[in-house]
Amino acid sequence: MGFLTRKKDFDYRPLLNGLVELQRPVIYDDEKCGRIEAPAGFVFNLSSYWLSRPLFDRLGKCQRAAAIHDYLYGEKPEGISRADADRIYRQALAEDGVGRAGRWARWAGLRLGGWYAWMT
Repeated sequence: MGFLTRKKDFDYRPLLNGLVELQRPVIYDDEKCGRIEAPAGFVFNLSSYWLSRPLFDRLGKCQRAAAIHDYLYGEKPEGISRADADRIYRQALAEDGVGRAGRWARWAGLRLGGWYAWMT
């Protein structure tokens, strides 16, 4: 379980206003929710956790996790809840080497402020 897309294969193209476009798909396999694929061409902002974003470098270790999480929030695939999306993000951060405190802060920011992004 975890990322099927290797770090070295993660590729995006910068756009305007802090957005990026995936050049290759990012695939994550979750034990509960199954295979999740953010497709090539998916546009996202590398990190939506607005509450804790000022504390972290969005170009750091969280890029693949952000692609999967933003895809889940944007597409809301059937059978995947907001809590699932946030749990997957936290797991993906761990897989990419983000420490416990960083994972907790990012997750907490999402749980506090992510409801708005989920509802829109």
